[in-house]
Amino acid sequence: MATLISHFYNEEYLLPWWLQHHLRLFEHGILINNGSTDRSVEIIRSLAPHWEIVDSPSGSVFHTPQVEQEVMAIEERVQGWKVVLNITEFFCCYKMDLDEMIRDFEAQGSGMYKLEGIIMADPPAFAYQEPDYNLPLVLQRYHGCFFEECPYGTVGHRLRFMHKHPNGWYTPGRHTSAHPRIEYPLEKAFLLWYGWSPWNENLRKRRLQIGPTMTCRGHGGGHGWSAGQMDMVYSILSNVTTDLRTRPEFQKMYESWTF
Repeated sequence: MATLISHFYNEEYLLPWWLQHHLRLFEHGILINNGSTDRSVEIIRSLAPHWEIVDSPSGSVFHTPQVEQEVMAIEERVQGWKVVLNITEFFCCYKMDLDEMIRDFEAQGSGMYKLEGIIMADPPAFAYQEPDYNLPLVLQRYHGCFFEECPYGTVGHRLRFMHKHPNGWYTPGRHTSAHPRIEYPLEKAFLLWYGWSPWNENLRKRRLQIGPTMTCRGHGGGHGWSAGQMDMVYSILSNVTTDLRTRPEFQKMYESWTF
């Protein structure tokens, strides 16, 4: 069995897509409520009633090292493979067959695998419609770029880890780990990070709400940006994003999905 762990704070906009996407993959989920005041808990109980919701002892305070300690404490409750994602991060694998992927993990013999994250950003000239909750978000928004393609300083490297250790032994931000790990091939699995897509007022509000809750300014990166800084970064990313469906390394992956 594989377990998905995430913490959430007022995520009612993205949660319906995120839950429906990951319910296809993970039997077990543990979601940490960081003091949400919107409909997030109601949405989880409606769409994923068999998943756990636990309250963070920190409430709505965003202190990155403390958040990682909470996450790792929850990981230690769980046997088997596990991954910790943000609500903006959508895990994708070939045929959306996680069981096959885990068999591959076991065959390779490592206890941790590194997953590359792709930065999703809407190009302003592309005629996207407002996304529909009745359709998977990964089929409605498909423009993105690699970290290496982004101008220096715009965003950090979007790495996450799937592992079967007691905990991930993460540094703050969870983009690195002290465990030895294998880089898993992009043609088999990756993450789509919807940090800049769908780029609308709902997503902008979602990003801006986090800054006032932060108590540790040395961590958290773009969570503390002002509206002006956020719009400036979006304008840069929107100029380097491309249609992932046209890239050979992703064509086979996209064609393998049947929703």
